[in-house]
Amino acid sequence: MIWGRELTLESVVFHFVHEWLWFYGPMAVVVVTFFARFFLQRFSYSPKIIGTMFFTLALWIRVLVLEGLSKNMVDPLGLNYGRILIGIDEGFEMRGATLFMMGFSWHLKNLQEKARAKY
Repeated sequence: MIWGRELTLESVVFHFVHEWLWFYGPMAVVVVTFFARFFLQRFSYSPKIIGTMFFTLALWIRVLVLEGLSKNMVDPLGLNYGRILIGIDEGFEMRGATLFMMGFSWHLKNLQEKARAKY
């Protein structure tokens, strides 16, 4: 963030969102692409698991959008709006983490049932 602030002091667009999003945003795109591909390959047998995992990715993308909006759209409105946004943001993060754990747990259960059926 410090380097970004020094490199683009006059840029209104760069400072519209939190500066760290410009650096972590591209990495998030790569991670989301990797996860989407991984989910489609690994969980193709279960639409329920794929749906859960993609819904989770959508929640985490919304988190980045909310974080981006917070600097210039919510923070200037006052502390109460900021607290509401933080609550929604953290709720999306926690729901996403919980759904990821549920999806992987369903997958593990399916693998165990498949292994038991073999023997």
